[in-house]
Amino acid sequence: MSGIQYISLLALSIAVSIVIATLCFQKKQAPGARSLAMLMFIITLWTLGQLMQAISHSLQWMYFYHVLMFIGIVTVPPSVLIFILDRYMLPFMYAFKQRIMLYILPFLTIIVLITNSRHNLFYASQRIIYIEPISLIQGTFSSWFWIHTTYSYLLLASSIVIAIQQFWVQSKRYRKQNRSHIIIHFITDYYEFILSIFKFTKFIFRFNTHHPLRNRHIVLY
Repeated sequence: MSGIQYISLLALSIAVSIVIATLCFQKKQAPGARSLAMLMFIITLWTLGQLMQAISHSLQWMYFYHVLMFIGIVTVPPSVLIFILDRYMLPFMYAFKQRIMLYILPFLTIIVLITNSRHNLFYASQRIIYIEPISLIQGTFSSWFWIHTTYSYLLLASSIVIAIQQFWVQSKRYRKQNRSHIIIHFITDYYEFILSIFKFTKFIFRFNTHHPLRNRHIVLY
């Protein structure tokens, strides 16, 4: 991938994230919409930092945008978990103080990154790589990076487990249903959520799984 392609993809990602975040805020009453909007904002921050770092020629600004990028990186996993909890309207970690606790280690990670020159806990060494017309910061990771990585993947794994668990909880309610119908029911739950955020003019999507309790009818307007 060339430097121009790299920059173009980052810029496209930023634009898409901003559009999704804006639409989510407009449909903030939908379950999980606000959390998804915040997640998109964080992804925008991550991508913007990565883009600005790539096109910066000042070493000082490169490090500034590198930190900005990592602010996005370290806050994505807890934000994903919060989105999943809100999407299914689960009471676990619903209080604001409980959710703030998820961001304590990411906050410490940013402090460790900023002060890395004093202790080398995040990077054992760093170097600048120039690939015309972009420049990137690369480094050899140290102990704190692996602490952060372990924590992040634990949160992401928890998010996946909760989503799968909710799928099976829903499927157990309808054990007599054909498994393919149950899977379609699970997928269309997400379609309904996404389509409730995005409005498309004069388009109607109908779905019927022969469900014993409902005949799904989604209207997009």
